[in-house]
Amino acid sequence: MKRLTQLLLLCASFFAQAQQVDELVIRNSFPENRLSIGFVLSDFIVDRFRMEGAYRIAGPHTLILGVGTHLGRMDMDDNPFNRSNYPANSIYTNLGYKYYVFSSEKGNTFAFTKLHLSYENADIKYFEKDWVTEPSGGLTYYYYRDVAKYYHVENIAFGMEMGVELKAGIFFTEFSFGAQYKGVISNDTPPEEFSENSGDFFDDLDYSGIAPRLSIKMGFYLD
Repeated sequence: MKRLTQLLLLCASFFAQAQQVDELVIRNSFPENRLSIGFVLSDFIVDRFRMEGAYRIAGPHTLILGVGTHLGRMDMDDNPFNRSNYPANSIYTNLGYKYYVFSSEKGNTFAFTKLHLSYENADIKYFEKDWVTEPSGGLTYYYYRDVAKYYHVENIAFGMEMGVELKAGIFFTEFSFGAQYKGVISNDTPPEEFSENSGDFFDDLDYSGIAPRLSIKMGFYLD
């Protein structure tokens, strides 16, 4: 009877410790803070500025909303020795879902998976030789000169990433890598001077197909 009592007490103690461990894992499987703002540093590779807001809605489930724009100019030539920059107006938006998988014992390193859906709308300015008319003294004169034109393109992308978030106080750094499918939903006929960029899945707005996705983000928590 004594041994049975000891065994029951041991089982009860083990069960209580297991519950404490489970509670610790659940508590540390995602950051305590709910709202954060981050800046996607990796987008500077393609001359784009993007910031994201994230809100943890419940447990490990987090929604992400991002917005970005190109920094005035875009490179439309994939030759690294012949960089060609064109003035651009663009808007980039993305909606994401992030799920925290597990964390370190100290609760400052978190692994996660992430899904994202993005949309980009861009107008790129370029110059092309064309005939223009100018009235003068009751007459109309024709000139063959450089004329400013705009190339319009819209694309979408859907992908998945896996990564890790490092948290230090209210600040965090996030690294993730994955793959995405990019597709063009609307575009003008590309001018000939853009044709060399057709195979570059990082920079090319006209690329359709599977492409890798890399993200490095730094930010801070607001609560």
